[in-house]
Amino acid sequence: MTEPQPAKPWYQRSLLPSWLPEWLLASLLISIGFGICFGLFLDSRRPWVVAGIAAAAGFGLALVVLSLASARSPNTPEGQRLAPPAIIRVPILVALIGFGPFFWLIEGPAAAGLATEVLRLLWLALIVAAVGWRVRELLHKSNRVSAVDALALAVALINLGLGIALVITRHVG
Repeated sequence: MTEPQPAKPWYQRSLLPSWLPEWLLASLLISIGFGICFGLFLDSRRPWVVAGIAAAAGFGLALVVLSLASARSPNTPEGQRLAPPAIIRVPILVALIGFGPFFWLIEGPAAAGLATEVLRLLWLALIVAAVGWRVRELLHKSNRVSAVDALALAVALINLGLGIALVITRHVG
């Protein structure tokens, strides 16, 4: 027979309902804070629009910070409570890795020449190749690709496609 598990002490129990994950609550609280601060204290003709945009930006920033923190922190026996699920975390991390070269492409001087921009696009292509290699390995191993990896590949391809479109419009148009 199995013995019943002893109940956790009151100070180790979660105060949140089981349907509300900690990462979502943290992101919502940060989002509300951004919306209130910018909506109230930023002088604008349309404070509700500013508050909505600030709340969305705060929610996104919270997801980025929690994703980065979960990638750098060690796993614990009960898991990482503030880590967003992998379907959210992995594409955010891929987008952040691709943000550096993409920003370098956007903000780089146009006088740098086509060769420099091709080098920047090559960096974005290497990110796509790395994520694509993982998808290829998963396909060979189990004939299936998880939604997380497919979404990460889509984010990397979108980043590369935007970079190519930027270089083409800058040099052709």
